[in-house]
Amino acid sequence: MIQTDNTFPTGIVNVALDKNGSPSHEIVSPVAWDYIHPDDKVKDFVKKCRCIDIWQPSLPDRTQ
Repeated sequence: MIQTDNTFPTGIVNVALDKNGSPSHEIVSPVAWDYIHPDDKVKDFVKKCRCIDIWQPSLPDRTQ
């Protein structure tokens, strides 16, 4: 299942290296990932799916 968003970019991560070469990162928001909402088609698909586990992304949880 694919959902598109024509308003927000797909994602940006800013990475910086400190004087020792160690990286740090910042996940920029808002991005399209923040606006993923399952529609009826997705909900029906999940109901019919015989999955043991359904992957739930953790990226949206970064702001909660």
